[in-house]
Amino acid sequence: RRISEDDMKIEHFRSQSTHPDLDLDYRNMLAVCEGVIGKKLCCDTFRGTQRKKIDGKKVQKDFQFLPNPKELKAHNVQFSYNRSSGTIACCNNADITQEIGGDGAENLLNLNCQGLKEQRIAVWEGIKRKLDKITKTPTLWKKSEAAIREAQKIYDEHKYSDKKTKNLAFCGFVCHLLEREFGDKLKK
Repeated sequence: RRISEDDMKIEHFRSQSTHPDLDLDYRNMLAVCEGVIGKKLCCDTFRGTQRKKIDGKKVQKDFQFLPNPKELKAHNVQFSYNRSSGTIACCNNADITQEIGGDGAENLLNLNCQGLKEQRIAVWEGIKRKLDKITKTPTLWKKSEAAIREAQKIYDEHKYSDKKTKNLAFCGFVCHLLEREFGDKLKK
């Protein structure tokens, strides 16, 4: 989700309870959203409820497979999005998919909670409506110069931030789906 200085908090990638030595290490800190969708917890707020016992003490669970988001490219971690269900998954590591939003006890971020899935779907539906106004049908999007220009404009707004469009909600989701839909017709 979109975050701002007034609507965010600091998450420690390696939890403070198990890694107190990293408590003030900036490389271990991430700016994140508040982590609440309706009454459902997600992101680090959900993660904070996931506990395990170590030496008789309950501590926050750490990621076992997901690398620090600042290092995703170096680890070749790739995500995909399903436009009809709104789910997010790791293309090349099922264990990471479980940690970010799976059904089991390994789910630490709850990124596939119903509220987030609905918001992703709503964002894509809004983009589809814009493009459908131009061509009236998705099968003509790639053939219409006007639709391609509009897709490029939406893509650029989400891919490249400036003061006006900084941190648009679900920017990775939008760019991924537009790249999948328009392929080489988009200038990346």
